[in-house]
Formats: sequence, C-alpha cells, structure tokens
Amino acid sequence: MRDLFLLERLNFGRMLSGSKSGYMNTNPDHEVYFNANVFTREGKLWWGDLDITIDAEKLQNIADAMEEKLYVLREMDGRFENEEISEIEIMKKAVFTTN
Repeated sequence: MRDLFLLERLNFGRMLSGSKSGYMNTNPDHEVYFNANVFTREGKLWWGDLDITIDAEKLQNIADAMEEKLYVLREMDGRFENEEISEIEIMKKAVFTTN
C-alpha cells in the first residue's frame, strides 16, 4: 500500500509549500487540505498536504489499485486521539472521497 502512494508521488508527511498562505495565494481556486489524513473504512493510511485539484486523480489511482474507497479527513479529524475512529466517523468527517 505504501508503494502505491509513492508511485503517485505522494510521500508520507508531504508538504506542498513552506508557506500555507503563500500556496493559497498562488492557488486561490484550489481545494487544499494541509496536514490531511487519508483513510479507508478500516483506518488511516497516509498523512500530508493534499491539493485535491491536482491530487484527486492520484488518489483515485490508488483507490482503484486497492479496490477500496479512500476518504480524506482534515488534520484534526484524523490525528492524535482521532487516528482510530469508526467507519461511520470516517465517512461522516470525510471532505473528499474517491469513487
């Protein structure tokens, strides 16, 4: 599974930019989640910055290879005490879901 993310150039802990505001100013129409978390219904797989406008196809490729849906959660919805959350909570808190 880890290799699927690396093949799509989604390194674990990935940073889009050293400046969140700078990135948003440069890409104002993009759907961006800094410190995002990617889950399947079973649990957390990946974390890092995602620009859904650019990365949606990459996430879909990974989901297709895994034959599972991927769910993107915001930073605090999938970190610390929220890393082990129920399938219902994962689906409820997702800000982006693959097909």
